Amino acid sequence: MQTLLLISITYLLSGINSISPIGYVPASRSSFQKNAEILGAVTGFDDGTWIYFSAEFPVKIFDSVQIRNNKFRYVPTIDTDYPVYLMIHTKDYRDYKRIWIEKKKIEFIGSKGEFKNSIVKNSVSNTIHENFEKRIEPYLYEIDSLRRNVGTDDPAARIRIAALDSSIYTESASFIYTYPESIVSSLLLFNNHRAWGKEKSKRLFDALSKENKQGYYGLLIDKFLALNREINIGDKYTDIRQLSPEGKQLSLSDYEGKLILLEFWASWCGPCRKENPLLVKLYNKYHARGFEIFGVSADADKRNWINAIKTDQLNWPQVSELNGGNNSAMLTYGIAEIPFNYLIDKDGKIIAQNLRGAALEKKLSEIFR
Repeated sequence: MQTLLLISITYLLSGINSISPIGYVPASRSSFQKNAEILGAVTGFDDGTWIYFSAEFPVKIFDSVQIRNNKFRYVPTIDTDYPVYLMIHTKDYRDYKRIWIEKKKIEFIGSKGEFKNSIVKNSVSNTIHENFEKRIEPYLYEIDSLRRNVGTDDPAARIRIAALDSSIYTESASFIYTYPESIVSSLLLFNNHRAWGKEKSKRLFDALSKENKQGYYGLLIDKFLALNREINIGDKYTDIRQLSPEGKQLSLSDYEGKLILLEFWASWCGPCRKENPLLVKLYNKYHARGFEIFGVSADADKRNWINAIKTDQLNWPQVSELNGGNNSAMLTYGIAEIPFNYLIDKDGKIIAQNLRGAALEKKLSEIFR
């Protein structure tokens, strides 16, 4: 699955395989950049090598500077007063490291081939972040090892992974309670709130400082808490009303009385696109017998969304708000990763969730026997 929100802080704060939840904020120079700069001391690079700086949220950044005499100086162009989680990388991304930048002169000391182990000085947020990473690192390594060497189909492995995930949540909660004023806590909760669910997230959100609650991430978490319905198998579906690619308002309730596969996906999601040929096959096979698919997209770019629909020949109803993972339907249903689906019977009751491949094919063959 393509993860919208990831539990590892290494990745959850990085933007790998994740999407920007809202539209980009244009980068521009502000009072922040007058006080913030990164002073780099690096070895192993040819003179004139370009070093790049990237971020997506709450601002979009893509800047670059050249290394001269094993040094570089970067003054961020960021229109925000918050600390920002930034990636420093080479053009090919073979060397990269993510760091928190603040209104300070931050030192970055590294070498070619070892950027991940670079030393960052004078960033309080970065120090807090790295200390937390050390706390959860053993759990993440064990989870990764189990998934690679045993697989998640093994019952014992699933139980152990669930226990490790629980430990990560416990460590995360302890961290947030200890550092309620840190932007790291705010972003940690933001990137995990859907995976942790409404109840757990509400407790942690209440612990955040007032500034964090009213900040970029806090406002989005608050929106999730307001919209999320914690929908489960056996519940009646919650309606969705959004725009089609043609700009027409479509509602999930428009298709009541049919067997509906509510499919959450996006054009940029590799696993989603890989699943689409099977969905097309099943749609063509069962549509005339009362089967419908209702697609909800986590896209932000309308052109990419429309092109994917045409390329994959998705001839069923499609809607989106074109605001990425901040789609209100995804918040309502608590979607943390895509593809994800719900199977809704003719009475509007959810009878299954996240059926993929052969499992979906088998379920539909049983219903339309």
